[in-house]
Amino acid sequence: MKVRAWFELALAVVAAFVAIATCVYPTWFEKLFGASPDEGSGAFEWAFAIALIATSVFLSFLARRDFQRVVGPEA
Repeated sequence: MKVRAWFELALAVVAAFVAIATCVYPTWFEKLFGASPDEGSGAFEWAFAIALIATSVFLSFLARRDFQRVVGPEA
């Protein structure tokens, strides 16, 4: 259970980092894959960043729940 909590926390941090990177440098996806799914409007980048932020928040809550199960609510 503790390994699962650390894995969820690590994924949450990675998702948050990629979301921030997408907000700061929104064209990284287009440069990396050579495609523009939104044809330059920026809608894909915003949707991607919002999805990553939601994923990060969700995984953070899961990790917190798992840590509380292992350690206890007092810690």
